[in-house]
Amino acid sequence: MVVMKWMSILIMFAVFISGKTTFAQSDEFIQKILSNPDNQNIVTIVDSVKWLNNHSSQRNRGYADALFKAGFKKTGNQAPLLYQLTRYHIIYGFGSNSSGLRSESAALALKSIRKAIALEPDNGDLYTLYGHIFSLTGQYGKAEELLNKAERLGSKSPWLKLNQGYLYEKLGKASVAGRFIKLAIEEGIDERRVLVYAWQQLERFYESDPGLDADPLVLSGKINRLTRKNFSGRVRNNKGYHVVEITSYDPWCMPCIDLNKAIDNLAINNPGDITISRLSENPYGNQDKKIMEKYNITGVPSTLIFYDDKLISKLTGVMPVSRIENSIKAHQTGK
Repeated sequence: MVVMKWMSILIMFAVFISGKTTFAQSDEFIQKILSNPDNQNIVTIVDSVKWLNNHSSQRNRGYADALFKAGFKKTGNQAPLLYQLTRYHIIYGFGSNSSGLRSESAALALKSIRKAIALEPDNGDLYTLYGHIFSLTGQYGKAEELLNKAERLGSKSPWLKLNQGYLYEKLGKASVAGRFIKLAIEEGIDERRVLVYAWQQLERFYESDPGLDADPLVLSGKINRLTRKNFSGRVRNNKGYHVVEITSYDPWCMPCIDLNKAIDNLAINNPGDITISRLSENPYGNQDKKIMEKYNITGVPSTLIFYDDKLISKLTGVMPVSRIENSIKAHQTGK
């Protein structure tokens, strides 16, 4: 009976964190955790808080507060919860404050991460977050010292290199910052939202330094990287056939991944008479609306085929390379 009860809780939690649930279902699930002492398992609580941190809103603050209280009463090893509490203070410390992290939130974040480090002094992941707080408050020397310590302690968190990238950008070392973010992507990031964040950050650097791109076919010159800034100029000035893939950074977009592979194959086998370009869009609603509206693109992946600067075909979804090639052949026949 106990096993069955915990299986049902874990299934509910899996649905909850997947995002495929309503707010009413989320409410019901969290209330069950808080109202039933048997459900106040520390792993479930920590993971619930992590979900709330990744989907921050004023509505979630009450839930997070209650979950922290339940968690601290339940567990003897408080370091994982203190880590999430630190993230919580940072996320809500920004709020609508465009000038940066509020001082009172920074103080609370420092207090909780120091408690965690006192419990686990050799945990490099804790120092990764500890150093980032100093970056956010403009204490860059201290931040660098702590992030270097996280590296020495062997932190495997992708946030280490991302936080180093943030720090060196603030120090005016854009190429160094870009290299750290590129390394984070190349070493592998399992968490969806973190990977998307990393690509978004990297885009700002490879616009000015193409060598910082993390796409090997872009680096080899077989695929052109389009960005919001260069899209119009590249399309307008191209001569001949131009295949433009509009895809997403999102690792959960399986059609995007499949189309990426097809476009990669087209690029690898391209004799040189077709220009191939890739524009990666933000999956969280921050697309370039001018591009999407101009070409009536309602979703990704999509493929635009131009001849000179004239759109001759728009294809939606995943397709074999042959369909792209046939569209070009049909245009050549009809010219």
